[in-house]
Amino acid sequence: MDINEIFGKEHAVGRRQYIVTILRDAGDRWTSRYLLAEILWDIFNGRMQGEPVPAFPIKRADFYKSHAARVITADIAAINADKNNFRTIIHNGKGVKLQNRADAEIWLRSQFKETICKLNHLKDIARKNGLDGQEIMGSPDVISAYID
Repeated sequence: MDINEIFGKEHAVGRRQYIVTILRDAGDRWTSRYLLAEILWDIFNGRMQGEPVPAFPIKRADFYKSHAARVITADIAAINADKNNFRTIIHNGKGVKLQNRADAEIWLRSQFKETICKLNHLKDIARKNGLDGQEIMGSPDVISAYID
C-alpha cells in the first residue's frame, strides 16, 4: 500500500481506530505524530503479519509539512469530536497521548479560568457602553450571575 492510499479518505475509520489503539498501548507516554505515521505504515503494509515492509517513505524533517501529518492531525480532531468515542487525545510539543484524569483536571481548570476572564471582559464592555449612553450589549445580569 502506498502512502497516499493509507492516508486517504477510504481508510479514515480504520486509521482512527488504530490511532486510539496505538495511544492506548503507549500508556501515559507521549507519542510523536511521526511515530504514529510510521506505525500506521507498518500496520497497513502487513508488518504485523510478518511480511517484509519497505521503509517509511517520508523523512522526519519533511514529515510535519506533509499530507500525512495533516491527515493525522485531522484524525485526532475527528476522534475528539466524535460523540460515540469516550477517549480524548491531547497534544503539545512533546507529542500526543490519551488524556488521563490529571491532564483533564489541568485542562478543565485552564478552560474555566479562560471562560471567567472572557465573561469579566464582556461585563466590563457592557458596563462601559451603558456609561456613555450607548446601547447595553447583552445582558449584564446574566454575566454577573456566572461571575459572582
